[in-house]
Amino acid sequence: MGCNGSNDRGNNQPRAQQQQMVGNPAPQHPAQRTWSQRLRDGDVPDAVNSQDFANLLPHLFNSGENDNQNLEEEDSKYSEDFKELEGEDRFEAMIRRIEMRKSNFYKKMGSKPTSDKNMSTEEKINYLREKLNVYKVSFTQGSNVIYIDREDIFYDSFTQFMNMDHQKELKIFFRGEMKYSGQDAGGMEKEWFTLLTEQFLDPETGLFRETATDEVSYVINEKSYETEDYLKKFEFFGLALAKAVFDEIPLNLCLNDLFFKLFINPNYDVTLEDIKEFDSAVYNSLKYMLENQIDEDELMEFYFQHDFDGHSYPLDQGGEERRVTDDDKEIYIILKVNFMVKNFIMTQVNAVREGFFKLIPNEAIKNFTYEELRYLCCGEDAIDIEDWKKNTIYLDDYDSTTQVIQWFWSYLEECDEDDLRSIFQFVTGISKLPAGGFNALKKNRGDQAKFCIRPVDYEDENSLPKAYTCFNRLHLPRYPEEDDLVDAFDTLLEQKEIYGFGLED
Repeated sequence: MGCNGSNDRGNNQPRAQQQQMVGNPAPQHPAQRTWSQRLRDGDVPDAVNSQDFANLLPHLFNSGENDNQNLEEEDSKYSEDFKELEGEDRFEAMIRRIEMRKSNFYKKMGSKPTSDKNMSTEEKINYLREKLNVYKVSFTQGSNVIYIDREDIFYDSFTQFMNMDHQKELKIFFRGEMKYSGQDAGGMEKEWFTLLTEQFLDPETGLFRETATDEVSYVINEKSYETEDYLKKFEFFGLALAKAVFDEIPLNLCLNDLFFKLFINPNYDVTLEDIKEFDSAVYNSLKYMLENQIDEDELMEFYFQHDFDGHSYPLDQGGEERRVTDDDKEIYIILKVNFMVKNFIMTQVNAVREGFFKLIPNEAIKNFTYEELRYLCCGEDAIDIEDWKKNTIYLDDYDSTTQVIQWFWSYLEECDEDDLRSIFQFVTGISKLPAGGFNALKKNRGDQAKFCIRPVDYEDENSLPKAYTCFNRLHLPRYPEEDDLVDAFDTLLEQKEIYGFGLED
């Protein structure tokens, strides 16, 4: 169940109390909060004195470097003119100045490394997120809205998403399902990313193909050039991937290692092991050649060329006439695997990079390994129930000892991996945990939003749990018997198979 402004209207508790109940600290008095916190919260008074303004900008957009002196001097001069402004004019002037500082910060961020290679993965990701948060556009300056038809998710997204200001908040409206109120807290965006990811990987889209391996994995389709506007669509994929990182929404991509290796380093030298998932038939053939002696009397002959889609391509000058021998088979293998990748999918990888770096600077991930980039984009692979329990908040009279809560955890412990992930997606709107696990669950504006369970009355056998994905909150009825809870969640899983976890008004 997604979240818009109408879902909690029946709750008459004070707003501050509600925030505490979902695991957030009680709001501080404005004087106790920094200006950056106040601005992110939209708490900017009509009248801001010049001293406040002079203090705000250096703290909000200081990059941590020591070369900010000129900018701070500019702000000091600017604040003198700022004294003459009042009310709304003062606020608008402040926003304009913030945008100027953002621009300067972005340029600085793009010219300096954002992390050190010696940092741990967690430190690199936290440092990156801290820097990205600096140039997110405040929700007070509006948001982007995309109108989506569920029957045409890819086209609607492709045509609307590309030309937006991606530093702004993104709101998703599914046509015919609910009236857009502008108050969605991120639940629909998370569902949109989940559905869009499925569309990117769908063979009918033509961009990726599934590998012939035991585990589900995808690689770039060498024949994607047959798809209309294929490079623009790969650029769209890269931009969507960047937006997901920007908004801290992990994607269930299942892309193989080779994609991330090439993304991090376009000059990467491809190895034989790298193409094991990319083309298992070629891999097995080359592996056999490497481990066995070539019999020159065999009918099967190998030449320094690569055959693909009815065409032969020489691997070096005169390669179509140069027969492979034991003495040069290792050179042949290196040339072949690099030719396969660099000539048939590297253009697509570069298009993905172009889209990604439109939002996130190249330097921002300069010191990431390919494994760390995958972790940043795709989050945790496994769902640890003990970690889930440890990072759960119980509301009202529910706690870890409540009988229905114990039934709930027992049910999850009995689930297989697919059902467990489906229930996790039902309550959070995402199918993969963000980097950092359950403790890293957040709302769309970056505030921590741990998974929480709130009690609701049990009415009859049709009482099903409801989820508010924007807050990672589950409304769990007070089931009188364990079988009632089991039946309810079994029903949810069956509905998921038929309808998907949609959004409810």
